[in-house]
Amino acid sequence: MKKFLLLIFICSLNFTTQAQQFLSINPNFANSGQTLSTTVTSTGFYYTMGSAPGQFWQDFYMYQGSYIIYPNSINVLDDDHLDVNWSIPAAAPSGNYDVEWSFSGVGFTMDVPGGFNINCVPVQAVISQPIYYYICPSGGSATLTANSGTGLTYQWFKNNVLIQGATLQSYNATSVGTYQVKVTNAQGCPDMSDPVFVYNASTPNAIISSPSTNITVCPSQIVTLGTSSGFGYTYQWFKSGVLLNGSTSQFLTVSDSGSYTVRVTNNQGCSNTSLPRIISWASIPVASITTSTGNPGFCSGSTVGLSTPPTAGYTYKWYKYGNLIAGATSSTYQASTAGKYKVVVTNSTGCSKTSAPLTISLYPIPPATITATGPTTFCQGSQVKLQANYGSTYSYQWYKYGNVIPGETNRNLFANSTGPYKVEVTSAYGCSKKSTATNVTVLATPVATITPDGPTTFCAGGSVLLKGPNGTGNTYQWKLMGNDIPGATNKNYTATAAGNYKVAVTNSLGCTDISDAVTVTVPCRMKNETITENLELFPNPANTYITISGGIPSSYEVINATGQVLISQEKKTTDVIDISSIPAGLYLIRVVTENGPSTLKFIKEE
Repeated sequence: MKKFLLLIFICSLNFTTQAQQFLSINPNFANSGQTLSTTVTSTGFYYTMGSAPGQFWQDFYMYQGSYIIYPNSINVLDDDHLDVNWSIPAAAPSGNYDVEWSFSGVGFTMDVPGGFNINCVPVQAVISQPIYYYICPSGGSATLTANSGTGLTYQWFKNNVLIQGATLQSYNATSVGTYQVKVTNAQGCPDMSDPVFVYNASTPNAIISSPSTNITVCPSQIVTLGTSSGFGYTYQWFKSGVLLNGSTSQFLTVSDSGSYTVRVTNNQGCSNTSLPRIISWASIPVASITTSTGNPGFCSGSTVGLSTPPTAGYTYKWYKYGNLIAGATSSTYQASTAGKYKVVVTNSTGCSKTSAPLTISLYPIPPATITATGPTTFCQGSQVKLQANYGSTYSYQWYKYGNVIPGETNRNLFANSTGPYKVEVTSAYGCSKKSTATNVTVLATPVATITPDGPTTFCAGGSVLLKGPNGTGNTYQWKLMGNDIPGATNKNYTATAAGNYKVAVTNSLGCTDISDAVTVTVPCRMKNETITENLELFPNPANTYITISGGIPSSYEVINATGQVLISQEKKTTDVIDISSIPAGLYLIRVVTENGPSTLKFIKEE
């Protein structure tokens, strides 16, 4: 019978070699003298088919060195579980025992991981959740971590085989299999954890299927990139290898050129990165507006040309206030009304650019008027100020007989010659207007001269005839020391007194000219008149008061150049004379003192 069961076991071993193993015994500790029931868990033995250990064959036992303990009974619970009952002898040595199923006839033994502890309570060995791990084909790994504790040591197993050097709390599994850890406390009592299982995971597909090829689009055009879907998939998009924060859905909407990839991760944690999808930008046309005047506007009554750079193969559409202008499809447009204009330029690849809006204004024409600040008909030698209308931003250009007057670009013009004058007024916007003509007439002026008919130096009582110029319709006014000589209005004048003489000649047009001065000198004394050397006048010239030094006059007379007495005083008791009332000029003062009469000269200033 044992040979038959052994044959069944060997057969099952042949088709389940990869899976047959003991996993644990629970509980895995007892005290000396204790009787207990344990459950042995395994996989791949198919106990119900007869390939189970038997108590009478003594092929299942625990041992420490040469000390062996056999079970009281072994019962098959199912294909993977045995109910094994033990009576631990009171004399059983303390420590850890190997639990083994041995077939000495075929040289086969199999141990229960961790064994059994007598008089030694182990710390339960636990591998943190989950119990199923997946490693990715492209060099993935799974980190397995055991429970921690003071004085604990560790030994990791794969498929019930000790992993050399794997004695840390954690182990990095890089291949598939069943993993356990044996945790031994400070007293040397071990415990074998329940197994965890590491499987190979699949790699997800990572293909950017939309668009299916690299594309060229107009700048800022919206493009939606899409990749394959799968249960539990997560996504991360990249541009030129740089992670795009927040771009973690199956689809990515972009408006920028570049090289895009997507990393797809399945629910087993395995990732795959797509090939790049390149989005290129086509060139965009230039769209700008310039005006023919250089100003964003035009003068009332005219138009302004709008233009954008022309290029062969391009199309154009002009808009005003956002509305399409019918028929305006060339690179230029002549605007005749104010408004906000823009142009849309489209190149041969279909990419369009809209210009910045340009506001075109209608500029008013400035007024242009001339105001004469005096008569526009005047005598030669005079002038009249012509004044254009004011504007803080206006500029001016004056014209005579329709010709530009060089350098006359101010608001005011001083006209001193005959002719029609106009002014052109230009606003800051370049809009101009010419005024109507203002006619200026300059009248001829006579030439005033004095011709002396004899010597101009003579003694008192003498005279000289001063002749004025001939001229039909002329009138005359003779002057002495700048003052009109009363009644001296003939062409000629007989001068008897010293001084500077001039004549003002006025022609029939009313124009006057004043001659140069002719000086008449009378150096000789008058009869019965003395000049006292001790008498002096000061200040001389004077304008308000004059003082006689050298004596106090009993009387005096102030005589002008024509012999007229302007001031006289009898019984004078002071030497100060008030001359503020007489006009400027050359005067004689006849003074009578106790020494007799004397005559002195002085000049009255303005």
